Amino acid sequence: MQKFLDIIDKVLFFFLLAFVFALPSFFARMCYSHCIAPKEFAIYAGAAVGGLLFSLLLMLKKNGPSFRVPAGVVLAALFVASLSLSFIATPSPQLSLVKLHYYIVIGLWASLYLYSSHESPDRIEAFLTAILLSGVFPALVLAGEAFGIGALKIWQNIDATGLTTRQTYVSTFGNPDFAAPFFGVLCALNIRFMLFRSDGWKKAPLWALQFLYAAALFIPLCRSSQIAFAACLALYFFIISRTAPKKIPALINIIVSFFAVIFFIQLKDMLSASGETLISRAFDLFFSGETASKRLYMLAVGWQIIKANFYFGAGLNVMLMIFPLYAQRIDQSSPLWDGIPNLFNPSHLHNEFFNIFAQSGVLSFLLFVLLATSMIYFPLRTALGRGEKSEHAAALTCISVYLLIDSCFNVTLSLPHLLFLFAVSGALAFNACQFDKNQYFTFGISGGFYRLVAGLLIILFSFLSAIFGIKYIKADWCLMQGKIYQVSEDDDKALKFYQMSSSLLAERTEPHVFTADIHKTNGRFAEAAEALIKATNINLSLPVVYELAQIAIRHMDLNSEFRYLYFLTRSYPRFDEPHYLLGLRYMKEKTLNPKARAEAAACFERALKINPKHISARMSLAEVNYEMMKYRKAAEDIDEALKISPGLKNAFYLRSLLKGFFYDEF
Repeated sequence: MQKFLDIIDKVLFFFLLAFVFALPSFFARMCYSHCIAPKEFAIYAGAAVGGLLFSLLLMLKKNGPSFRVPAGVVLAALFVASLSLSFIATPSPQLSLVKLHYYIVIGLWASLYLYSSHESPDRIEAFLTAILLSGVFPALVLAGEAFGIGALKIWQNIDATGLTTRQTYVSTFGNPDFAAPFFGVLCALNIRFMLFRSDGWKKAPLWALQFLYAAALFIPLCRSSQIAFAACLALYFFIISRTAPKKIPALINIIVSFFAVIFFIQLKDMLSASGETLISRAFDLFFSGETASKRLYMLAVGWQIIKANFYFGAGLNVMLMIFPLYAQRIDQSSPLWDGIPNLFNPSHLHNEFFNIFAQSGVLSFLLFVLLATSMIYFPLRTALGRGEKSEHAAALTCISVYLLIDSCFNVTLSLPHLLFLFAVSGALAFNACQFDKNQYFTFGISGGFYRLVAGLLIILFSFLSAIFGIKYIKADWCLMQGKIYQVSEDDDKALKFYQMSSSLLAERTEPHVFTADIHKTNGRFAEAAEALIKATNINLSLPVVYELAQIAIRHMDLNSEFRYLYFLTRSYPRFDEPHYLLGLRYMKEKTLNPKARAEAAACFERALKINPKHISARMSLAEVNYEMMKYRKAAEDIDEALKISPGLKNAFYLRSLLKGFFYDEF
């Protein structure tokens, strides 16, 4: 029996080793969500294999008196459990359940790595090596994209679907903001290997990796990653100065190598004559008022969400639904928000601590803060203690610090590969720590019956997660096929695939929006409105709501038109067009409702307050004032309109009508 257990244990170890190595390289050419869907599918499906092996070990292992875990592990379990409190206030239990399930799966993975590396420094070393090498293929892809090597352009579905990427240099991650944090972690980890695990000519492969990963870090130029990397280097310099001061010159040489990579990228940009270089991009990035305004705006709205949902949060995974509703509670006239687009509706607050507080409440926030603190404090204390585990603890401390700082400015921990890496590094860090006796929690439930029940539950959960992962990736594939058929104008097949996608995964907006596009193109406006209503139950992004309002204006009754326009003005108070359209809606009932003109005038004034150059709102306000016999105000509006557009014919016509009232001014 013991030999059988040893075999299963080794199989589990090699499986975990292979998985952490392969996950960053997962991508799918014909997948709509690019990096997200393949990596999340791998996490869901891989949990079935790992859960099965772990369950066998759990059920077949000999009975022991008890088992104990570090305090940080208990904090992690309590944090995941506390997320369920967000169901009290969530507007969409289905969306919240999907996210909670995802966190539990990540927790299962962390448990697997915690078990497999327990009291085994050699296995921790093997896992760190696998993490280090996991970025080779993504970095080569990114470098190939940067230098124009067509064979390494892996996203082949852009032309087929009409979709576009935000920017080049996206590697297997689909977005520069997703790629840069990962390569920052690998750069930090490689420093440890160069300092402690090689000498002489053996350092050559590590130097090659260092230049490759440094290029992959600086080419995308994500601001949060540069800040996190600088903090990580400072912390590592501090640790080395305390524990191995003789290594300081070598560390300085490594830091200088980063400047060499920066110089090389700058030279490449200058020779390409693109008009944009690394330094100019960095200057624009770090001194961008628009980016700073967006971050402050998200934090301001997040604070409103926190105040209104302090104890239990507004609900997991519902930020797209709640952000517009709480945005109206802040002062939208502030000049700080001038550079923010009207359609701005983030799915994440770009600060993990704020995001957890807003979505899950104060208890989850406090537990996450304690978990983050334990992932830094205990490994750092071990690293400074100069024990046999200090090297591992130092590297894992820097990884945790990097990811946590990056998550304060980016969506870092909402990305599958980085959240997985955060969970793995946390599990390895706890095993690399020297804990005091009072920092362990002991559980006396190691009897055979308890382990049997736990094993069966893990198997059941793992396979249900795998089934969900298969549905997830198939829904994404169906969405992609539908988009391809839609671009090729085969609407029937496109609608069929969109229906399949929404039936497999009901918590996605895109199938409904794309279905509405087809119905609208074919003149089926009632069906288009029905699809958009389904989309707004998941996502209140401005394009979705605005499109629904446009259909209501042209093809629905007055009550429906008023309802959607009024909702749009309340959800997006900084968008001028809905206020103008709502004013036109009031004008349609001016003969029946004596107050309609005053309401319309108020709507036009709000639109002009947001955008003083909205010429249509200015002329509509002039016409309302003319009908309300406020001729002087009408004349002032006409003058303002002519300043914007001197040749405006309807302004001259309305001005001619006013000549009978103000002979001294005309």
